Amino acid sequence: MSKSFVKEWTKLIRPLFPESAEIIEKVAGDDVVLLIDWKLGPKKRSRLIRVIVSKEAITDCRDFKVAGSQFEKIIRDKLSVFNPDHDTPEYGSRPTEEWVVKTSDVN
Repeated sequence: MSKSFVKEWTKLIRPLFPESAEIIEKVAGDDVVLLIDWKLGPKKRSRLIRVIVSKEAITDCRDFKVAGSQFEKIIRDKLSVFNPDHDTPEYGSRPTEEWVVKTSDVN
């Protein structure tokens, strides 16, 4: 599987987030990282979510559709217990959550 499939995975999870959510795809070494956050108020954004799709999950994927469904389920499950709010001052560094997706998660 190539990294381009992660773009398709991003499309799968987009509806799980608020309309104001911003999802940025980045390459970090051999991994793909999705940076996700959204507006909570006029001058406040949610905690930052870093979804790291490991190189192994990308290269070892056996079935794109199955992997995409698994990826969507992982994100849905994590979001169900995620609290986007925080008490960081407007110009402070927001808390970040890191969600790592490994081969065993999507195969």
